[in-house]
Amino acid sequence: MKNRNLIESLKNMLDGFIYSLKHESNLKIHFFIAIVVFALCTYLNLSAIEFCIVVIVIAFVIATEMINTAIEQTINLCWGNKIHPIAKIAKDIASLSVFVASVCAIIIGYLIVLPKFF
Repeated sequence: MKNRNLIESLKNMLDGFIYSLKHESNLKIHFFIAIVVFALCTYLNLSAIEFCIVVIVIAFVIATEMINTAIEQTINLCWGNKIHPIAKIAKDIASLSVFVASVCAIIIGYLIVLPKFF
């Protein structure tokens, strides 16, 4: 299972990205919101620092969503349709991490974007 070279590693990464976009509706929502936010940031002419902060926050949300997906798929592989209490806790906490990242992103977004309107 070890990757033999950089090209193979990048192909595997792209496979994971495509799988996530095809099968994870929440990730599709995050990407749609990211596109809207990028357009809004461009329209509002944010400074380079503000734009970098927005990019980092968006990347953080998308990364936590992908980690959540990886955790859920691993648990599904181990437990299938059975609902083990510890597996449920792991899934719940993984999804909580996405929620925390999203709330952080919303707060930071308001702090950066809202003043531009006034």
